[in-house]
Amino acid sequence: MLSQTMVAWDGVPLAGFARRREIAFTPGLGASAVVRVQKIPAIREFTERLCRAFGMSGFFSVQFIEPSTGAPPVLLEINRRIVTFMHTDEYGGVDLCGALFQRLAGLPQTLPFDMEDDANQVIVSFPREWLRDPDSAWLRNHPSDVPWDDPGVFAAMIALRNE
Repeated sequence: MLSQTMVAWDGVPLAGFARRREIAFTPGLGASAVVRVQKIPAIREFTERLCRAFGMSGFFSVQFIEPSTGAPPVLLEINRRIVTFMHTDEYGGVDLCGALFQRLAGLPQTLPFDMEDDANQVIVSFPREWLRDPDSAWLRNHPSDVPWDDPGVFAAMIALRNE
């Protein structure tokens, strides 16, 4: 599974980053628990074309299936909302909220439009990976979005293990 996350205004792409699934939370094509942020030009270009054609504004993510045959990625869905991993934009070297703020405030677009060519950061989703495998090496060895600064949210996530 591949995803291109983007923010745009009136069909003009402002910033975005791509990610490739490393581990699924559930078998098959379920939600991702671990992703790798990396530049994937084919899905970036297609997502920008969709953005322009639909006149999109705001945050969205486009998902693709990567055929095992080596064929080009195939469009799976367009999520015109904030999705998991969108808040991890800094690992892709972009600032989605900052780019949208600059556009809406009429400021010059000074933030990066796309990630660096050598972007290759693994990101772990909490609590998904923890629920999938509490002893996961991914959790020990890579950045995760554990809400350490919000004890109530953290406690609610931990309670999911007992449901």
